[in-house]
Amino acid sequence: MLSTDVSKGNTTASQWLERGNQLWRLNRYKEAVEAFGEVIRMKPSFVYLAHYGKGLALRWDGRNQEALAALENAVNHQDNFIPAWEELSHVYEELKQSQKALKTINKAILLQPNNPNLYNQKFTILNSLKMYEEAEAAIKKAIKLSHRAAFYMNLGIIYAEQEKWNLALVNYNQAIEINSQYANAYYNRGNVYRSHKKYDLAIAEYSKAIDINFQFVEAYLNRGILYQEQKKWDLAIADYNKAIAINPEFYSAYFHRGILYKAQEKWDLAIADFTKLIPINSQSAEVAYLNRGQIYDNQKKWDLAIADFTKLIAINPKFALAYNYRAIIYIEKKDKQKAIQDLQQAAQLYEAQRDTAAYKRVMELLKELQQ
Repeated sequence: MLSTDVSKGNTTASQWLERGNQLWRLNRYKEAVEAFGEVIRMKPSFVYLAHYGKGLALRWDGRNQEALAALENAVNHQDNFIPAWEELSHVYEELKQSQKALKTINKAILLQPNNPNLYNQKFTILNSLKMYEEAEAAIKKAIKLSHRAAFYMNLGIIYAEQEKWNLALVNYNQAIEINSQYANAYYNRGNVYRSHKKYDLAIAEYSKAIDINFQFVEAYLNRGILYQEQKKWDLAIADYNKAIAINPEFYSAYFHRGILYKAQEKWDLAIADFTKLIPINSQSAEVAYLNRGQIYDNQKKWDLAIADFTKLIAINPKFALAYNYRAIIYIEKKDKQKAIQDLQQAAQLYEAQRDTAAYKRVMELLKELQQ
């Protein structure tokens, strides 16, 4: 419900600002941007708040480049406005400009050195840069200022990424002690157990995370992978299905379900999953074409297999295995010359990649063809 009526034409800047804030909270981002724009047009003394609000709305609408300009306007109008500096660091981070993100969060910390949220954001940036020592210092500063479950979990993540498993567990345990309903902490504790092949413990942790948050797609995925490793196929498929139902664009769930169907020789189901992967992103297209091409080969649908390996080579001309597979199919089709060309290309790539075993295998096959 909007409390500000702007229909009479005499709306003040303060009223437009309040309307923008209300629209933003209602997730009506485009309308919020327009409302904040009215404030900016009127140029009140608090115009920096409108630039900030506009930046928030643009960011939440997925328009980060425009959000960047709005937030820079906010700090240009009010250099000591900490929320805008913090929000700027988030936008820079999302735009993969980590050094600028770090610079802006440091500016915010300089203005407000006892705000734990700012140190937590600094941790996130440093962690993405793999500056683990500095990230650890930042999150420990946040913990010193406020004993929050999320901060302990982040410290655990830092230790886990460095394979300091015991320290990671200590901090995940602390996070759960503070908040027994913290799904992410159970999930991350499960990841530690999984890394140590303590699969039953890991499954229990993922299950707890799902009990707390039934839409936790990564927990379904990881539990499914462990069920798959234990050959509990039906349970694995059920978890992949659930993850996909929650997020129909979840690349990893399609991939692992496709691999499982492939192992079970459920060719049509596997092909359907790998086909679904192709439009998601270039990385998923590579593995989709590779696996789908292998299935077509198993089905002796050689023209379809060749088409997939050819598409894979177009995406990644240095994918030696694709040339290798395509060459084998050309052999099946009695097309000796094309097989030789592909094997020669595969051999060059394997040699350049220092894959000695694959290089020797291909060279032996070449010699057989050239006799």
